Amino acid sequence: MVESLLRGVLTHPKRVWIVISLTLGIGLLFTWPAVDSYSAAKEHRAQLESELQEGEALVGKVDL
Repeated sequence: MVESLLRGVLTHPKRVWIVISLTLGIGLLFTWPAVDSYSAAKEHRAQLESELQEGEALVGKVDL
C-alpha cells in the first residue's frame, strides 16, 4: 500500500511540485503553533511591561 503510493509519487511527471507542496504544507503545519505561541507571549510581555510602568508611576507619586 505505502510502497505503491510512494512509487506512484516518485514516477509522477510533476513530482517536484508534489514534493514542494508537501514540504510547504508540513512546514506550515509545524510552524503555525510556534508563531501563535510567540504572538501570545509577546502580548503577555507587553501587558506586563505596561503594568510595571504603572507601578513605577504609582511609586513615584507615593514619594511625593
